[in-house]
Amino acid sequence: MELSVIGRGIFEEEIVSGSRREERAVKALGDMFKEVADWVKTFDTPVVSWVEEECLIEANERVFKCSILPPGVDFEVEGRLVTNIRQALLVEEPVLLLGVRGWGLILNRVLQRVSDGRLKAVIIYDPLSDSYKREVVSGSSGLSLHTGSPFPIPVVSVRKSDVRDLLQTASGCRIRIYGRARLVRDAIGRTLVAGVNGRGELEVHASAHHDHWFNGVYDDLIGLEALLGLARRLRDAGNTVNVTIISFTAREFGSPILPSWYWSWGSRFFTETLESKGHIDKVVANITIDNLTGSTLRASYHPFLFKCVKEVKGAGVVDEGLRFLPYLDSYSYLHRGVPSVALHNQPEHLMRGHLDHQEGSHFENTVVNLVDVSMRLVSCLSKLEDYDLEPVSNMLTSYAESEARYLAGKIILMLNSVKGFRRRASVLQEFSPTIISYQPKLEINYGLLEDLNTILKAIEAIERNNYGGFLVEDLDDGPLIDVYVDEYTRDTIARVLREVFKHRVRLHLTKSNNIVARILGVEV
Repeated sequence: MELSVIGRGIFEEEIVSGSRREERAVKALGDMFKEVADWVKTFDTPVVSWVEEECLIEANERVFKCSILPPGVDFEVEGRLVTNIRQALLVEEPVLLLGVRGWGLILNRVLQRVSDGRLKAVIIYDPLSDSYKREVVSGSSGLSLHTGSPFPIPVVSVRKSDVRDLLQTASGCRIRIYGRARLVRDAIGRTLVAGVNGRGELEVHASAHHDHWFNGVYDDLIGLEALLGLARRLRDAGNTVNVTIISFTAREFGSPILPSWYWSWGSRFFTETLESKGHIDKVVANITIDNLTGSTLRASYHPFLFKCVKEVKGAGVVDEGLRFLPYLDSYSYLHRGVPSVALHNQPEHLMRGHLDHQEGSHFENTVVNLVDVSMRLVSCLSKLEDYDLEPVSNMLTSYAESEARYLAGKIILMLNSVKGFRRRASVLQEFSPTIISYQPKLEINYGLLEDLNTILKAIEAIERNNYGGFLVEDLDDGPLIDVYVDEYTRDTIARVLREVFKHRVRLHLTKSNNIVARILGVEV
């Protein structure tokens, strides 16, 4: 298979949302889609762009190249290099050197733990790869779609191969870190939208993104190749639903308010605009292709799409259920009540993060597999007359012996009482919160009654004598669990969480009563 995007210089250079390079890349991508799609246009998105110009570390007359982590801006700091917090307490103006593996949220949690107000800067490196890292760093302790703050001190990365020399050179002397970078306000990011016309009025959206850190092969040039291949297949196939193909801007960075939930701004703005214009009612489902690090292909999906995902599981696709959806552009659709399936290898990406080192060089097989799986999903979605409720019923059976059994039955009754894609999806979305766990493990989960599921898991863990902190919040409603468990408090906290579970059930029941009233046209 001939590749159209991977290997072309304009795409393999770093592309930041709102930059001139993005403008040129989107034009080139648009020209490619004009050959295979029925129509092509761009969608403008307000963004803040970011430009890195230079990053240097000077130590004893030697100079080491570094890479600034966004959204860092111009800085010049001096200090003494240390390798742990204990050393930092013993010197004036410490600069911490830290080996960190993983993506942005992992790095941010580490930075939150080591930042004590005395550090002048942090230098990071990947302990398993001789690469620079590029992650968005935040000074906020929690995740929010609506607020955030840059990290209070400069954070830069160096290659692993430079670490030993840097430590030896900096021994006994001060180092200087110099960086030039800037934020560009009031910039315009460009999302590319192309369409392959089918039958009827309904649409399936298939999406990837073109903005990326470093060369972006895995994140997400492979996705762009797959979208081009899908468009070619659709053009030749016919008799499918209308398919809108989208390459988003601002997947990695770009929200003007710099929120701590820094990813997927481009798709959030796009879906918000669709909803405001009433157009999102036509969207049956979204297929997101992203983060294809490694050779494994995984599918995460909304339960309404289980039937279609089941058809592609034989193609070597790993079934991940609802896991990992909040980390991808698929979540922007879910947040607006549109079921989504994501094709990805997110676990490996979370462990690897964004590195300038490209592992592997043969991507054709991955692209061919993605095109085939995407085409089979589109074909299945084209045959849907309504969403299948059986997977949802199966999920709710786990509450049959709990205080939520009446709620579970009521949700099924409501779903059976409404017809049509949009109405069923909207009902289920009302009971599908996004839950962020900070302790004991950092993870983001989305799904049907996920708040109740999380509380039950916490109770089970406590009853197994898993002691320590449990810090969990609902993205929309705030704190859910904030306790510290030890042998003394174990039984009390377990009982308290059972009451919290009952309280959340009552809140959902109140919500269900309001939904039933709306369905019946009764004023509450």
